[in-house]
Amino acid sequence: MKKILLTLAAAFMLAAPAAMAQNYAENLVVTINGESTDPVPASIDVQKKENGTCTFMLKNFKLAAGEDVMPVGTIVLEGVTMTEADGQTTLETTQTIRIQAGNDANVSDDGWMGPMLGDVPIVMSGKIVGDNLLANIDIDMSELLNQIINVKVGVKEMRNYTEPLVVTINEESTEPQDVPVQVMTLVDGTCIFRLNNFTLSAGESSIHVGNIVVENVNVENKGLYDAISTMQNILIAAGTDENVPADDWMGPGLGEVPLVLNGKMMADKLFVNIDIDMSATLGQIINVKLGTDEGFPEIPEGIEHIDAAQGNATVIYDLNGVRQMQPLSRLAKGVYVVNGRKVVK
Repeated sequence: MKKILLTLAAAFMLAAPAAMAQNYAENLVVTINGESTDPVPASIDVQKKENGTCTFMLKNFKLAAGEDVMPVGTIVLEGVTMTEADGQTTLETTQTIRIQAGNDANVSDDGWMGPMLGDVPIVMSGKIVGDNLLANIDIDMSELLNQIINVKVGVKEMRNYTEPLVVTINEESTEPQDVPVQVMTLVDGTCIFRLNNFTLSAGESSIHVGNIVVENVNVENKGLYDAISTMQNILIAAGTDENVPADDWMGPGLGEVPLVLNGKMMADKLFVNIDIDMSATLGQIINVKLGTDEGFPEIPEGIEHIDAAQGNATVIYDLNGVRQMQPLSRLAKGVYVVNGRKVVK
């Protein structure tokens, strides 16, 4: 009997997985054609393998729109590349999979849509920071459903604002127009800023630009409000307004667009200033203002002193809001705003 038990134990050890899966309970948001769902709880398993890869499993994935819920299934990604550096682990893979049926007792076996979709192309990137998992999953259903489904894992909060928007080009400003804006904050201390269907209007003339989506925006808690800021190049996607033909959106033809974004946000109020540098292509710097800073509490900001030799910054303004086209080292002594921060030369 003892020999049989030892044999069974050895067989079990050989059959056991190499490592236990780490489970992450994070909120996720699904975005389809620029429209996002509310954050919903999700369960994700990440099982590390000895060869430096992992298995990524998003269990019982469902698409929800209000009270309507469409069960999709369980997304299993094998052989996901894992890279550890600077205290975090990055995840990355591009592959085509079959989505499996889920195991939610409230959904019948044939109620899952995933197994009926056939081969599904997926691009996933993410990172593990401490006890948190962030992931971006693009599910390309353009051939079957004419949709690219984006799943964002690790959402802390999503805020929707409606603020007046004013566009200034060559010192000529448009009339304020109320527009919806979305800010999605993530568990890593960044946020995603989304302005859908951005349109430049002057009288009866309109130029349809597209969806401005800015990821990896820094969020700094000031106690009474959050300050947001970034400087980066983005690609503007075509808008999703059904009244505008797909070819009428100018944004996709602009290539990489340099912008500087600074702002403040509270639960019910948003103020954002965006400078879009189109001087190389259109000979213009476009300023977009959303909301006003009225109503935000005053918090003293320290002035940072830097060496003028370090002043070859990309974006410099004087205190009157006029952009300076020369490096800081060639400007007169004074106070400037360099990359969104006050500095003294």
